[in-house]
Amino acid sequence: MRPIAVDFAPRRVWTPPLIAWAIACGLVTTGLSLKAGLAWDARQAASRSVEESQARLSTLEKKLREASQSVTTQKAPAYSRDALETARVAGFPSQAVLRSLEATAEDGIRINSVSLQPAQGIAEVALEFADYEALLRYIDQLNEGSPRALWSLVRAQSLAGKKLAVIRYTAAR
Repeated sequence: MRPIAVDFAPRRVWTPPLIAWAIACGLVTTGLSLKAGLAWDARQAASRSVEESQARLSTLEKKLREASQSVTTQKAPAYSRDALETARVAGFPSQAVLRSLEATAEDGIRINSVSLQPAQGIAEVALEFADYEALLRYIDQLNEGSPRALWSLVRAQSLAGKKLAVIRYTAAR
């Protein structure tokens, strides 16, 4: 008997397409690996940048705390109180106060004393008056032309037939 040679499928050679497929897969894998490596480097750089920013921020916060503590514990110079009082005295309009007292005349009003206190920003005038209406007219005349009332009545009293009053000039601040 003769042997039967049965060949159901012929043997095919797939070598060129397999090589092409292997090369394509290798190139795609290499490309994806490079892309992943670049993304990793970018992430590491961003992470370092965030850490550096946080370190700078904590340093600035520490400096701010130290500065605020030093400001709160720092005393004003010894001369500052005297300088402030000198500035108040220099800014007080004593000439204008005296001029307004000289320029304003009302029958029945007689000035007894003038007390200038420029450090407090006030001037007090003690006076005698004939009647209350004359006193109020006098105060209105002193305040005439100013946007707010600078002169005000502090007290008025009648003692032993004399009517005495104290009016006060308060400097605008």
